[in-house]
Amino acid sequence: MRPQVEARMTRECEKAMGTVEPNFTAFRSLCSEIARPASVCVVQEIERNGTILQVAAEALGGKPGPESMKVAAVCISRLLETARSSWDQQFPAR
Repeated sequence: MRPQVEARMTRECEKAMGTVEPNFTAFRSLCSEIARPASVCVVQEIERNGTILQVAAEALGGKPGPESMKVAAVCISRLLETARSSWDQQFPAR
């Protein structure tokens, strides 16, 4: 399941990027870099909570529902926390 989630996240990210200015083409590669840890988190969180049926039903409905939003919130929080030290090094507070 995780490879499919990762591929879908990458496609959606690239679609959201749309047409990128030539100077920002490196941002496209970020989609796949972000999709891997995000997809791992999503699958782990769904398995941990036992919400696969609810999340699947919401996905089939084409609209994120409460269970999908809970999973997304947890994973976004985890990913931001993981990136904090790198972010702080590159952009130190003044």
